[in-house]
Amino acid sequence: MSRRSVIVIAVVAVILVTAVAVARWNLSLGKAALLQVAQQGNLCKSPDCSDGITYAANYLGQQFGLSAELVTWCMGVDSQSGGRTAVHGTVKTIWLNTLYLPCGEPITE
Repeated sequence: MSRRSVIVIAVVAVILVTAVAVARWNLSLGKAALLQVAQQGNLCKSPDCSDGITYAANYLGQQFGLSAELVTWCMGVDSQSGGRTAVHGTVKTIWLNTLYLPCGEPITE
């Protein structure tokens, strides 16, 4: 195997690992946001509130035409957009717009 092939494989591996890490992190932010929604709406019936999270995700999914998994993703992106990050300005805007792509166009009133 040539040196160039090894470099290409290593770069692809780093990109894939980074993508998986970002996805897991974003989904954990979304689940935390859904937990807050479920707790504020008194939807929790179990100690871990998994039923309330599921209900909130399904309800929001019906309201916005998204799957429950996609609601979790979009809530994670919302959490990132409202929070403080190390990245600001144009880079943050590009980052968030890229992560929002699966969520569709925002509904504005």
